[in-house]
Amino acid sequence: MDLIKILKALKLIKKHKLKDANVVLYGSNPYHCGDNITLYLKIENGIIKDASFEGTGCNILMYATSKFIEHIKGKNVKEILELSDREFLKEIDLADISKSRLQCALLPLKTFKEKLPRI
Repeated sequence: MDLIKILKALKLIKKHKLKDANVVLYGSNPYHCGDNITLYLKIENGIIKDASFEGTGCNILMYATSKFIEHIKGKNVKEILELSDREFLKEIDLADISKSRLQCALLPLKTFKEKLPRI
């Protein structure tokens, strides 16, 4: 994990509520560190047309969620549901994250997979 890269990326994160979202998912790590996110998705015919997020938590969570949002736009929902934790961490350059921060980094993917209504 390149901490400098993460800190630079954090300056570019723009959290906001997607006004025309048709799916809203909430996820949290209440027993771990108190992180929470809300994912706003616009899904049409199984394709994620647009996405955004709001939330509070650690820098790892904010970075991972921002990268997740970038990654899912334009993709098929099924493709994201099939994404493994390892593939996701590699995709967002956190493959070597410490075990203690794993829950923070995986919260966006976990929220998507566990909270998304089957469409």
